[in-house]
Amino acid sequence: MVIKRTYRLLIIAALMAFQFGSCRKPKPNDSEVPIVITNAFLILNEGLFQHNNSELTYFNWNTHQQHDHMFEAKNEWGMGDTGNDMGIYGEKLYIAMNNSHIIHVLNRRTGRLFHQISLSENGIGASPRSLAFHNGKIYVSAFNGYLYKIDTTTFGIENKIQLGSNPDQMVLLNNELWVSNSGGLTELGDSTVSVIDLLNFSEIQRITVGRNPGSIVSDGSNRIFVVSRGNYTNIPSKLLQIDALSKTVVLNENKTISSLKYFGNQLYALGYDYQTSSSSLRLIDPSNFEYLSGNLIEHLPLQTLYNMDKLSVFGQQIYVFLDARQFIHQGKVLVCDLNFNLLFEFTVGLNPTKLIYNED
Repeated sequence: MVIKRTYRLLIIAALMAFQFGSCRKPKPNDSEVPIVITNAFLILNEGLFQHNNSELTYFNWNTHQQHDHMFEAKNEWGMGDTGNDMGIYGEKLYIAMNNSHIIHVLNRRTGRLFHQISLSENGIGASPRSLAFHNGKIYVSAFNGYLYKIDTTTFGIENKIQLGSNPDQMVLLNNELWVSNSGGLTELGDSTVSVIDLLNFSEIQRITVGRNPGSIVSDGSNRIFVVSRGNYTNIPSKLLQIDALSKTVVLNENKTISSLKYFGNQLYALGYDYQTSSSSLRLIDPSNFEYLSGNLIEHLPLQTLYNMDKLSVFGQQIYVFLDARQFIHQGKVLVCDLNFNLLFEFTVGLNPTKLIYNED
């Protein structure tokens, strides 16, 4: 069976954790819990699949004050199992817990739990995966095959539609939501991207892109880029470009890429080599998929690049890298300037997967 990358790695990590001893980060002497969460990074740490050890780390930009158990400290119980995505919309912070089958809704300024949205079908957990926000609604892709539409006022499920196998990553372009159907938890897999008209909340097209599609980004105009990861053995990964107007694949090339980021007018390819246990970040020409740079992070003390972002903090442009450190050690966050010079780093929980900056 072809297992989706994230789950495959978390299962491997769980087995390695038992081999080397408990990987659960011991509770440090956390700094005092902040009353208000502003001007701070919030880092979602996945933890290990089925270990119920997801964590939320707080790190203040100005003071470097850090608290590694923010959710637990604020709400007096743990987050649950396998945090996969997180986002701020309005005054709320939303966290998708894949194996606990819930969406935490927190006050973004206090960190206190406001509501929990439970997702299931016929008594079976839906396994929410990714979040998108548009016009007062939350859209949640779930590994049970559904896309959920949730109202941000009532937190009730307004509607749902069934897509392909194991809907995964999403990107919003105008009034359309593009969803990669990974098929990573099915024997036959999937190879499609669903296009959702959000005005009518209907699937208007399903585009074939190749086995196990995952990361999907847009240039903000009419181009969609998606990585199809193959099966990690005899089906290679590839990078595709889709014309968002005609809904057709216009460029298709084999590339060893884990995921994509699009910042400004630049397309970045994130990679991880399992043979050499090394990470890479390269610029790619979006018009022909030629590499425009070598490995931009080769000099950084980074083991396993799990995610990255480009942020503006008090007018300063920075790159932030999340290092899963071979999926068996406490993760790290590396903060760099736009020339990829390391400014500072700090240690977080297991498998840091998403970082947001919570402004004042």
